[in-house]
Amino acid sequence: MKRTFSICRLAGLVALAWLSVLPVSLRAQNASPLGGAPLQLFDQNGVLLTSGVIYSYVGATSTPVAVYIDGSATTQQPNPTPFGASARVSLFYLNGTFVKIIICLQNDGAFCSAGDILASMDMIPIGSSASSGNTGTFTGLFISGTASPATSGVLRLASGDSICFRNAAGSSNLCFKKDSTDLFSWDGGSFKLPEVGAPAGQLGFDILWADNTAHRLKATNNGGAAAQYVLSGNDVDTTDAVTKWHFGATQTPLSATPPATNQFLQWNGTNIVGAPLVLYDTATSEAAASFPSTTLFTVGGSDASYSLSAYLVQTVATSGCSAQPSLNPITVTYTDGPTNASRVANVQFTNENGLQVGTSPPFAASLGITTTFYAFPIYLRAKASTTISAAATYIAGTGCSPGATYTIVPVLEAK
Repeated sequence: MKRTFSICRLAGLVALAWLSVLPVSLRAQNASPLGGAPLQLFDQNGVLLTSGVIYSYVGATSTPVAVYIDGSATTQQPNPTPFGASARVSLFYLNGTFVKIIICLQNDGAFCSAGDILASMDMIPIGSSASSGNTGTFTGLFISGTASPATSGVLRLASGDSICFRNAAGSSNLCFKKDSTDLFSWDGGSFKLPEVGAPAGQLGFDILWADNTAHRLKATNNGGAAAQYVLSGNDVDTTDAVTKWHFGATQTPLSATPPATNQFLQWNGTNIVGAPLVLYDTATSEAAASFPSTTLFTVGGSDASYSLSAYLVQTVATSGCSAQPSLNPITVTYTDGPTNASRVANVQFTNENGLQVGTSPPFAASLGITTTFYAFPIYLRAKASTTISAAATYIAGTGCSPGATYTIVPVLEAK
């Protein structure tokens, strides 16, 4: 059976000890009783503490003090003082003094062993003259009466216990407690942390503090370097989403629409947005005609760099031509960003064997039905908010039957 000093009994002891400083109508005494009356002590289970003793010392010291049997202070009793068969004891100390007592499970000799200490009180005033300017202190154990309390610590609570304060308005209680999943909570809902210097990180622990230099919450994780918490405001919204990036001191807003698959990030003059790498690669219909002027892309809010290439597939060869037809040429029209001038560039082609054929690939019967021509890329810097267009003029041959049929695919890429 666990034999631990009852906190309820100790509370009564404290109250009785303080009652001893009140004036009483007795004959003049040299000593006063602790608690004003004989004490009877029980363990946590309500069993008389018959084997227990009380060690008495000069207040705030480990020096034994004389313990008397009555107020005359003429006859001392043993120190430690045994409780006896009824677990009762009367302790008288000289008036005007302060004493420390230790309630011990048994007589351990000169000092109570640490494992036998049930409770202790220090700086107990004896007689009314000892009470001015001093207070008593309690040290020892409090063990909750709830089932399965903690087995270590000075304050030993069970899983469902709470430590509560009355709120400032006096209308409700605010409690510290833990739930069935061992999560700790505080009914007050918020804490204030005094700002301190950065503590040393420790492996296996995450440490949070209010930093006195950054004036922000900081943390170390598993002994790592201190990192500052980013709260909603400058770059982060109240849902913890990053809404802006900083390049140096410049804040750059992000688009609310996320990039699509295979897009890259591009500055459009207002936001960082998702943009496709290939901006235009739509094939024309098979034809034996000119490729009309076609807007490939409209530049965003700032100047940007691009490359234009193309491939052209002859699907029907010419026949009977005295002069071969050709595509003359594929031109790209744009406004140059650096100079603000209108520019026209011509595409240079090679055939599928890598031989350069210039800007006008001939559609000759000898080239075969599935001949493919490839364009050398043109690199350009286009002005903001302008268009990039491409066109080609088909030059019919003489006496052809049939003329050439082809498909052309301009490819514009962002750089």
